[in-house]
Amino acid sequence: MSSDDTENVSAAALAELTPEQRKARLGLALLPLVQKHQPILAVHVTKKLLELDDDEVLALLENDSRLERKIDEATTELAHRQVE
Repeated sequence: MSSDDTENVSAAALAELTPEQRKARLGLALLPLVQKHQPILAVHVTKKLLELDDDEVLALLENDSRLERKIDEATTELAHRQVE
């Protein structure tokens, strides 16, 4: 998938895909953004964010400050799981 494919993730484009394809497309778009903020745990954080509704993930892709807050929340949750 090219960077153009990941940049052009939209609700309309996702509507044509199976649920698995939607999550894969969203994951490919989300991972590089998460890597900028949390390079070490990027894959784990991305998987956690993909548990959200597709519409919410799309909103995160469009709003960097909102994405940063969600990354922080997911990182904190993952850290708590490590301690338990």
